Amino acid sequence: MSYCPSDYHPSYLDTPEFFTLSLHILSILALPFHIFGAYCILFKTPKPMISVKFTLLNFHIWTFFIDIMFSFLIRPYILVPCMAAVPYGVMEKLGVHQNIQGVITVWSLEGMLVSIILIFENRFFNISNISGKWKDIRKFWIAANYFGVPFSAFLIFWTFPEDQKLPCLLTMINNPQSLFVLTTDGTFIVIRGCILYSIIGIQVLVFSRLTRMATKKCGLRVSERTLRLQKQLIRALNIQLLVPALSLVGPFIYVFFEFYFQFYYQKYNNFLVIILASHGFLSTIVMLFVHKAYRNVLYGYFNGLRIFFGGRGDFNGNNVKNLSVAPSIQSVWKRNLVVTT
Repeated sequence: MSYCPSDYHPSYLDTPEFFTLSLHILSILALPFHIFGAYCILFKTPKPMISVKFTLLNFHIWTFFIDIMFSFLIRPYILVPCMAAVPYGVMEKLGVHQNIQGVITVWSLEGMLVSIILIFENRFFNISNISGKWKDIRKFWIAANYFGVPFSAFLIFWTFPEDQKLPCLLTMINNPQSLFVLTTDGTFIVIRGCILYSIIGIQVLVFSRLTRMATKKCGLRVSERTLRLQKQLIRALNIQLLVPALSLVGPFIYVFFEFYFQFYYQKYNNFLVIILASHGFLSTIVMLFVHKAYRNVLYGYFNGLRIFFGGRGDFNGNNVKNLSVAPSIQSVWKRNLVVTT
């Protein structure tokens, strides 16, 4: 393995030491929030939000796993625009093969995207008064999505080159024997990604549109207050998904430009992975603030801390705009039908 020319002058921000230290600090900060978020979903979800409890928990678990994967288990020190990385995580220390680590990385990201589809589908399923046909096939649809992700991820095995080498390697990489080259020809990976992400994106758009249509139809049968509360819940879920999504979209846009223009700055690659590793952290924080039930629990703990340290417990969630309160539209809709008939 030869090393890159000396005209590239790396700073501390380029080094694996900065990279691993930053991810270590991030994982320490994020872990309590992940645990608290799971606690709120499991034990503090009010009855009106029961219909979204499972999908929220499923999404939370996937985002938590992505954070742990990037910040602790794998810690991929990526070398974009080359499709290569050097793992610095626990799996590498335990001797897990780099190919397996690569597949786990792809599988976890795409599994999280499928969990987003389930949130949109869940809203549609609970709002609409659809026939039993979709209810009968939705379990097979969910299974097909989740079995399709690992199958698609394992297809990448065919692209792994036997010669795991790059033209050059930075001198600051102290374990070149752990280098993992994903592919030397990205054509298959690009085509696979375009097909898979198009399928996921189309499903999200379809269920978003169907949910909007079902909400309008439902407005003819339920009270104005119930309809308003459901719109608030949908808006809260959209905020919970879209705000942290910037931590995924931004890095992928940067990677695209790195490939297209063939430039290389390792410090920015490091920040790219750090941002990706913060996705679940951001998602949990947004969830705790946009849903009133979880926000009140959080403020309750703030009150306890203030009282413990001699202050006044005057934190409350009432001065924050209520984005999520919503009785289950399915149950309320049925009650309205009973009254009208």
